[in-house]
Amino acid sequence: MIEIQDAKLFFEIQSKFERIPFTQSEAWYNYSQAKGESIVFFVDDENDTQIAFWGRKKKLPFFSKHILLVDTPLLKPNLTERTIRKRFLSMIEYNYIGFEIDSISEYDVEYEVGLRRAGFLRPLGFSKCPLSIEMDLTQQFNYDSNWKRNVKQAKSLNITINEVKNPTSHDAQIFCDIFNETKRNKELSYSFKNKEIFSLINSHSISLFIAQDRNNKIVSSQIFYSTNKYCYSILRANSTSSRNNNASYLLYNDIFETLSKSNYKTYDFGRIPPSNHSTDSVYVFKNASRGRKIQYNGEWVFYKKKWVEYLMFVYKQFVLRKQRY
Repeated sequence: MIEIQDAKLFFEIQSKFERIPFTQSEAWYNYSQAKGESIVFFVDDENDTQIAFWGRKKKLPFFSKHILLVDTPLLKPNLTERTIRKRFLSMIEYNYIGFEIDSISEYDVEYEVGLRRAGFLRPLGFSKCPLSIEMDLTQQFNYDSNWKRNVKQAKSLNITINEVKNPTSHDAQIFCDIFNETKRNKELSYSFKNKEIFSLINSHSISLFIAQDRNNKIVSSQIFYSTNKYCYSILRANSTSSRNNNASYLLYNDIFETLSKSNYKTYDFGRIPPSNHSTDSVYVFKNASRGRKIQYNGEWVFYKKKWVEYLMFVYKQFVLRKQRY
């Protein structure tokens, strides 16, 4: 793998890929920069690029060494496990003590074999569920009765859906404020800053849709990404009142109809965490769409020292308190 120093050159090379998940998009890069992340770029070949990705350089907790975090490396279709192995073997030669990959591309056995043969393993504790639901926007929708009933109720309560065409800092703040309600209701440990959200929603590949009640108050908001007719859900925020008026159902419903009319192909709903506890409600909600359940390539790690693997596990489970899946 070759490190690219120029972000503009990297994204020019990347544009040759047909399907670019939001985690490798220029919009997400801008968002990551707004958060103060240190970004590095890699390709296997500048002229005949088969693999490309940017990653975040992170300092190891309590130590001076660094690990590289990569969200969804881009691979051209039909790469063999031998090619994948060779490319990632060259990547781990770089001066990082560890590499963590998390991919939201649909599962590919050649990808897994290639990574395993390059020395990568599944992490000690999965912190992200590698499952999602993908909506086929080219076919007639087949929502279940609960989805249809909730959409009907939202319409009866005069919920309206609109796209924010030219978002401002004020729109970003509204999203952050609504998400803070979501955070309290779901007891989440993270939140968003205005400047971060504003940098995201100002990208040309990002759409912001809102649901308003009869008093024109924004009660639900959805940020998603689209490129080459493929769409990915990124961030969602629902107010406490949206629980009673089912605004989020109508919001998704109208987004799907709008994208379908514009001849988009698919919409990745984002992770579904089926379980026997509170996160199962996310699965139940998304599954009512009757979209296709898919498995991501998911999380893979390579550490040059065994103690780093144990350190990262302890840090994620007991300091960050990440949910295990």
